[in-house]
Amino acid sequence: MPRLRSLVIILAATLISACSEPSDTEAEIRATIAQMQAALEERDNSGFREHLAASFLGGQGGQRNMDREAARRLLAAYFIRYRNIDVVITSLDIDPDPYEPALASMRGSAALSGGSTALPENARLYRFEGQWRYLKGRWQLIQFSWE
Repeated sequence: MPRLRSLVIILAATLISACSEPSDTEAEIRATIAQMQAALEERDNSGFREHLAASFLGGQGGQRNMDREAARRLLAAYFIRYRNIDVVITSLDIDPDPYEPALASMRGSAALSGGSTALPENARLYRFEGQWRYLKGRWQLIQFSWE
């Protein structure tokens, strides 16, 4: 009987420790994306770019012609043109790399609208994909493309 009780206690402790792991990759990346989304809506260029890796490359249609500085300029242009920016992520799939825990990919779609008043003047649905890398204790976007 004492052996069975010990086995039950060990099994319970193992299950509890397995359930209480810190946040997983997907949850951490989703939280980072939510911060980026809030930065866009608040027109916070540096708040958005802090999540881009130093080696970030992105672009429309799979091109990789935009680095961090080009992203800063693109955001600045949007912020000048649109007083109000809204982002709604309509779908998002995040796939941690099964062989490299410091890498993950994502794909999804989002609606982006902007205007100088409360009503949007321009709205569009985008499909996007990207790559994330865990660097310096946080997830950073290393590649991003949209259509």
